[in-house]
Amino acid sequence: MTVTEKKYSKYVGKLYWSNNRNSLVTIEGLRKTEYGNRWKFDVFYSNPDVGPQSRNITCTRIEQLLEVGQWIPADQYIANQPPVSSTK
Repeated sequence: MTVTEKKYSKYVGKLYWSNNRNSLVTIEGLRKTEYGNRWKFDVFYSNPDVGPQSRNITCTRIEQLLEVGQWIPADQYIANQPPVSSTK
């Protein structure tokens, strides 16, 4: 396993919230393209209104989305939500 592959493989299987798509996103796989030799993630958007739900996005783009806060780890997103009132 290369250093780059190790770097990106830590994201595989993680769940994120996409602010710009209002959807949970799962990073399902990692692969290197033949054309251009770029590493890409296979991602899946759980919101059926997002089309297409399965996409291939470059790893550097995912890192940018995380850096600027467009994608947030799901546990962090849930922790920052206001509590649901149990009163009717």
